[in-house]
Amino acid sequence: MEINLKLSNSTDFVAPTRSQLLVFAGENGISADFFRVLVTPDRNVQVMMNLGSGLVALTHPTPLIPERWSRVEIARHKRQLTLSINDATPITTMAPGDSEELNVYKGLFIGGMPPDTQHLDGFRGCIEFIEIGSTVVDHPEEATTAVNIENCDL
Repeated sequence: MEINLKLSNSTDFVAPTRSQLLVFAGENGISADFFRVLVTPDRNVQVMMNLGSGLVALTHPTPLIPERWSRVEIARHKRQLTLSINDATPITTMAPGDSEELNVYKGLFIGGMPPDTQHLDGFRGCIEFIEIGSTVVDHPEEATTAVNIENCDL
């Protein structure tokens, strides 16, 4: 998965005290299989997933710089998870247990979740595109359902 994004300048609004949800796939909560990408209040990118054998989290030490485009790359091969930000050194971890497949049956949410299931703040910024495998989502109209999505000045 590759994401090209620009974080809103924190002086444009009150600095977030909670993480911002960038991508989510799975059931609500963290006990079943899920995959999510967050931007922490410190502007670090964090990937969390559960393949059914336990939770694993990976937070890249390179913070996003507001109002600058950033490239976030996430690779998962079986239990191995790798995260890189721009040209910084990638970091890697392994999911616990024997499970190797991510089994999610609900939608892929980008930038937030529907209000009735919201448990994190939505992403504040611009997403130029998200590439998942060979599929590129580069416009809000390509999403099945959009929540709090507006066109950005690129």
